[in-house]
Amino acid sequence: MEGYDSKGNLWITPVPINLNLSVSGPNIVIKDSNGNAIEDMKGNRLRDIEEFAKLSIKYSGDPAAQAILRNYKSAVGEPNSEFCHFYAIREVLTTRFWSATKVRSCLNLKKDDWTKLGKLCNEIPVQQGRHQGQKYEQFRKATNVELEEARIIVKTMVKQFFNYLQNSESH
Repeated sequence: MEGYDSKGNLWITPVPINLNLSVSGPNIVIKDSNGNAIEDMKGNRLRDIEEFAKLSIKYSGDPAAQAILRNYKSAVGEPNSEFCHFYAIREVLTTRFWSATKVRSCLNLKKDDWTKLGKLCNEIPVQQGRHQGQKYEQFRKATNVELEEARIIVKTMVKQFFNYLQNSESH
């Protein structure tokens, strides 16, 4: 807000605002001097989605894969309990591999990511979290950064799990 006082001096008062900005991944294509695509980000994303779909179908008979896909679908369809479903995926993998340490080792996952997902889903007082009735703090919605962080970690975990199944098959 701005205005002038009785002496003609300009005054400015900051007003708090909320700004939410969402940006999808860029569609950058890098070409060599002959015009051949070296890097195609959109193409890579589409290939990743197609590969994931193929692996989902291929391993749909695996009980852990079924549970992971069911929870992933629920997370997408129920955004108010998204972290509950992400944590369930973490639990499915822990059960499948007998321990968190073995999950991280077999799927080549970073311990920091594993821990971060646990905190996001299970500890911070957010509406999407697991323990809404067990904590007395005021709940808030998870931030876009927290949601995106969790989504990236879960996508990596699921992708690595399907890669593990595929590599196990070839050995």
